[in-house]
Amino acid sequence: MRMKLAGLMIGATLLFNSMTASCADAQNIILSTVYDKSDTCEVIFADSTGLTVRQSSESYMSARNSNYRDRLLPIQINRIIIPGKSQFGPGLGLGFLTGFGTGAIIGVASGDDKSGLFRFSAAAKAFLIGVPLGVVGAIVGGIIGASHGRDDEFFINGHAERYLAALPRLQKIASRKSVPEAGKVSADTDSYPTQPSQQLSQTVNREPEPLIKKFHIAVGGGLRLAGPAVGNITDAFNSSGFGGTVDGLFGPATYPTDQGTPIYWSLAGEYSISDNLRFGVSWTSDPVNELAGRDRESESTHSQTYALILTYVPSPVEPSLITRSEFGVAAGLSYNLMNVGGSISSYNSAVAGLLPTQINASKNTLGFILRLSYDYYLSRLISLQLSLSGNLIPEGVNVPETNYSLSNNSTKILTYHSVNFSGLDLSTAIRIHL
Repeated sequence: MRMKLAGLMIGATLLFNSMTASCADAQNIILSTVYDKSDTCEVIFADSTGLTVRQSSESYMSARNSNYRDRLLPIQINRIIIPGKSQFGPGLGLGFLTGFGTGAIIGVASGDDKSGLFRFSAAAKAFLIGVPLGVVGAIVGGIIGASHGRDDEFFINGHAERYLAALPRLQKIASRKSVPEAGKVSADTDSYPTQPSQQLSQTVNREPEPLIKKFHIAVGGGLRLAGPAVGNITDAFNSSGFGGTVDGLFGPATYPTDQGTPIYWSLAGEYSISDNLRFGVSWTSDPVNELAGRDRESESTHSQTYALILTYVPSPVEPSLITRSEFGVAAGLSYNLMNVGGSISSYNSAVAGLLPTQINASKNTLGFILRLSYDYYLSRLISLQLSLSGNLIPEGVNVPETNYSLSNNSTKILTYHSVNFSGLDLSTAIRIHL
């Protein structure tokens, strides 16, 4: 189950990079310059030294002929807005295919069921897993595709490095990829100036820089990929005689069985100390691990984690939003509230009216968190995050030896064992930046 859900989360996140707006056709932009004017224009040619555009606003056309090209240096450009084109339809289709394909591969790879209460063939599992994952993938893909209808806004404000970061995007929508050689300029391309059409005056009208977002709030959930807790309980059940294979209604069944839920929910908040450093707090309702033995034995884990985290962002998206991808590396301390519960009984004793013996052990302790994260900004306000994190908890919860008297005067004993709550998690979140 864990690997199936992990495949969905990774497959959906791959859409962040694969879903890009089509820019093959000529496209107008909104250009703001130091000359205190904003015009709609067509990008004719763009290179590292500057931008050649054809203005299209009526006020500008009254002073220039329709074929006139303006050559602008990066220092003359304040802001460039490239209108977006929604990709909702392709995103919906690609999302469904990604989710369905991931589920189908997982189903086929798992093979035909050989035991258990319900048995499915590989083909049946491919369909049963693929369809729901395809629906979820379609929803995620549609959201991501629709987000590409937003405008790309580049605050250049005379900075050459910002212009160079925006250059690949401009070159994609330029009507010409290179300047015609001398003597080969066609009638409809009267000039390709290599020098700026206007000189930069001493008085420069710059636009105010966008404010850096200081507060970052994340709401999301995740999947526990790996952790020792299930193995600890399984070993204890096997050594206590609660495991093994028994004949069931639909064939042999192997115990203990994992009945847990590897999904969890989280809430986090961060504050930007500087452009590259953020300090944050988080709360996580950790996954529930639950195992059942072959004769009415059960044991489960419940925990919550509070953490203080320091995140380093090498290349922050803010404030210029030149790129929409942001990577982070985080480390911090976790405070873990851990509990192990369950019960021991038997079918015969339950019929005889004997009550089960309860299992209850808990512990609160510190741990260490390491996290790698990737954010894709839909806008300055909202981003989607994928993160891989590990919570290392040195101390586990010690479960004492537990006895249960059977109806035949014998005793069932759960051996002493320790359950470690450390884990490796894959999570997604919607983040709001204020």
